[in-house]
Amino acid sequence: GVDENVARNAFISSISVDAKVTEGMKVMQNYQVYMIPSIVIDGKYSTNLAMANGEPERLIQIIDALIAKRKQEKNIK
Repeated sequence: GVDENVARNAFISSISVDAKVTEGMKVMQNYQVYMIPSIVIDGKYSTNLAMANGEPERLIQIIDALIAKRKQEKNIK
């Protein structure tokens, strides 16, 4: 394995990691993601477990419905 200090320092002082985190935060703001996991469908619809009343099965149903809706909007078969 990698020495713990080497790994920690790679992330603490990494310009590329900082850039990716900043980019991720901007994406989360743009999609109004306030909790994880959140799912964004084609950049238009978003949902999360809370919207499904904490029921994973219901979340999958919502995701499927949003995908179908987006396909219909874009006339995709």
